Amino acid sequence: MNHPDSLATGMARLADPSKLPKARADAAKRLLAAMGAEPFYVNGTGGFTTEVMATVPSVRLKGGAEGVYAAALPGLGLGMAIKIDDGAARAAECAAAHVLRGLGCFGAAEEQRLQAFLNPVIKTDAGRDAGTVRPTAALAFAVLLSGTASYYCSKDRSG
Repeated sequence: MNHPDSLATGMARLADPSKLPKARADAAKRLLAAMGAEPFYVNGTGGFTTEVMATVPSVRLKGGAEGVYAAALPGLGLGMAIKIDDGAARAAECAAAHVLRGLGCFGAAEEQRLQAFLNPVIKTDAGRDAGTVRPTAALAFAVLLSGTASYYCSKDRSG
């Protein structure tokens, strides 16, 4: 995926289907409702996607292959997409968590519950802490820009 902005725009259309034809808008609403009602079926037990959707009911999140995450944020009318170039899932989860936090999706309680994804600890084979995964300054800056960072967030501007 070379252009996460297209995926983000698609997720924005899910988040705010008001510009879609009625049949598609209804389908988008059913899809988001199903994801929210049963986050386990999106990602399984204990996964990043499941934990985020169980903790933050306003977020609909889906992971993809090779470091891709996409989210529909109905309360904001935004879609978000991230692609980690080397395909690392741990980095994608951390980046997605920080973007969602930067967009104001997490309160203090949610942030506390999702700490393992916001600041994942890297362990040695012996189980000792070796470091943490954290976002770069470029990601932090993009999060500050919110909706103007097209590779992270998009609104449906069609029609």
